Amino acid sequence: MMMKYIVMALFYLGFIGILLCFPDYTIEYAYQGLTQWATRMVPTLFPFMIISSMIIHTGVDAYFTKMLNPFLKHLFPCNSNGLYAIVMGFLCGFPMGAKATCDLQKNKKISKPEAEYLLAFCNNIGPTYFFGGVYPLLEQNGYHNKLLLLFGLYGIPLLYGVFLGKLKQTDFLSKPLSDSTCMEQVVHVPIATALRLACLSSIQSILLLGGYVTFVNAFLAIPELLHFSGITKSILGGFLEIVYGIPGIFYNKQLPSQWKAFFIMITLSFSGICCMLQTSSIIIEENLSMKKYLFHKIIITGIATIYYFVIFI
Repeated sequence: MMMKYIVMALFYLGFIGILLCFPDYTIEYAYQGLTQWATRMVPTLFPFMIISSMIIHTGVDAYFTKMLNPFLKHLFPCNSNGLYAIVMGFLCGFPMGAKATCDLQKNKKISKPEAEYLLAFCNNIGPTYFFGGVYPLLEQNGYHNKLLLLFGLYGIPLLYGVFLGKLKQTDFLSKPLSDSTCMEQVVHVPIATALRLACLSSIQSILLLGGYVTFVNAFLAIPELLHFSGITKSILGGFLEIVYGIPGIFYNKQLPSQWKAFFIMITLSFSGICCMLQTSSIIIEENLSMKKYLFHKIIITGIATIYYFVIFI
């Protein structure tokens, strides 16, 4: 046990040493992360966070997902409220899948096993970011088939969720809360109160996201300080933080176009270490397992790696 803490102490001291010895590099990368958060994440995610929280606080989600239940109840073994997290995760993108799931559990609209099941596949990169920031780069590389690209990002996690739901003999799914119980638990909070609660929780979440983006970006300087090759540095950057890393992969002149497309899509499927840390900050408050989330994310990324290798290489 003592050795564990010694290793951790040396690890932290190493990070402090990098910050002190190479302030120009770390400050520049941290500034880029802070800029990305302020100019991209806040305008894009913050309104979604507030609206999503208001939908849950006012109880509208119960009626919204009840309409979807007849179509999806045979695919996903959760109550109709759980479908809301799936919709938000796939349409609005990361980290809305995790936030919606945690909000539902916090308001006792889904059980903890249901929440961990949903987190396994519904917290993905959003279509808005993909079409706005990534697809134009892929088009420049000559890849125009949107359906093939989208299937790897959204079809694979969706099918994985269906497959995972069919494994009812496993212990990650206890008996879900019934739809009738969920409807009984709906509390109609006044809109003004719901807006205040939504703003408070969303401000906390968006500030945490900004902190993680700035922190992780500061250490993007490490591959450069270690004099890694341009290819290695670009790929590592993508797996650390996708917003900064994906353009780095695209503009790397040493990578052939098919490998650029391959690594861009793989980093999107994995979401990056920064996104993992952001997710952990959201789910830890509800005592949900980060290990299980990471386990399923690695499996989905592995399947996506095989899929995109067949397509691009």
